[in-house]
Amino acid sequence: MIDHTLNPSHTLELLDENQTIVFASTSKWLHPLFEVEQFLIESKYEAKDLFLHDRIAGKAAALLTMKIGFRRIKIEVMSHLAQQLYDDYLIQYTYVDLVERIACQTERLLQTITDVDEVYQMLYERAQNSKARENTIS
Repeated sequence: MIDHTLNPSHTLELLDENQTIVFASTSKWLHPLFEVEQFLIESKYEAKDLFLHDRIAGKAAALLTMKIGFRRIKIEVMSHLAQQLYDDYLIQYTYVDLVERIACQTERLLQTITDVDEVYQMLYERAQNSKARENTIS
């Protein structure tokens, strides 16, 4: 695993095999993962070749990172639900702090849902609605 320290102003970073940051986000909630997905579509990089360093990961983030295709992950604060998914799908991970649950509504909503595609669709729609609300308020 890569020994990397997340920039305090970033919520998520992607590193290549040379430990060079190729993408960073300052967004909140799950938006950085959807930004990563878009970045990967538009770039020459593939998730399986990159190292993902994220600030917080609950079950939703774990499902998204798996769907995107990441194989190596470091999380600052990770829930047991995320850890279980990473273990079940043989994702290499490390964490700084392991907590029972992430205190957010999304973690509660996904407690019993395991279908990756179903979760992805639900989260994508929630993210789009959240962005639309932000744009309306701004």
